[in-house]
Amino acid sequence: MNLPLDFNSAAPWTRIVKIALTIAAIYPIAVVGLFVKGNLLGGAVLLMFGLAFYAVLRRARRVSMGAAGRLTAGAVTVHPVRVWGGLPQRAER
Repeated sequence: MNLPLDFNSAAPWTRIVKIALTIAAIYPIAVVGLFVKGNLLGGAVLLMFGLAFYAVLRRARRVSMGAAGRLTAGAVTVHPVRVWGGLPQRAER
C-alpha cells in the first residue's frame, strides 16, 4: 500500500442520495399529472407512496454516511462528511 492514502467512504452514498433526490424531484410531476388526467385513484396511490418515501428520506438524513480522511504511516485523520445537498461537505461540529 502506498502512503499517504486519501479515502472517502461517502462516495457511494453521494450517488445514492443524488438518485433519491432526482426521484423526489420528478415524483410530484407524476402525481400532479395523474390528478390532472382525472386518474384520482392512481394519483392517490402515488401520493401515499410519495409520503412514505419522504418519511424515509427525512430519517436517512440523520444517519452518518461515511468519512473522508488521510492515512499516513504516523497518523489517521478522519472527518465526517455530509452527502445531502450535492457534493460531500465537512459536517459542522
